[in-house]
Amino acid sequence: MAISDYKIPEVKDLKELPKDVILPAVIIGVDIKTWREILSPESLAKFDENSVDQPQVIVTYESQGYRRDDKFTYYEQPSTGSKLGRYMVKYDKFPEIGDEIKVQFDDEGRSNIVIKN
Repeated sequence: MAISDYKIPEVKDLKELPKDVILPAVIIGVDIKTWREILSPESLAKFDENSVDQPQVIVTYESQGYRRDDKFTYYEQPSTGSKLGRYMVKYDKFPEIGDEIKVQFDDEGRSNIVIKN
């Protein structure tokens, strides 16, 4: 999808999002990158050197006309306590494009994929 296919939110729009309500969403992208590939050098300075190369599963989704990302630390053998593991328990698989999921927005317009059972 092109950026023109998305509504570009304004501050007033973010305040109008439903707060603490679970909403449907659809995954539109899945990628795996390290923090080193994602963040600026200034932001990386805050990280432990061992964690900057830890792969992250970047799940891009759309809900209520808004596009957001959520990141899960990648593990070949995720535990049920990890964010990726909890996702896989709830949705019964690794994240894939087209998956129908649930998300929750907070009062500042940030959102997270719902991974509680």
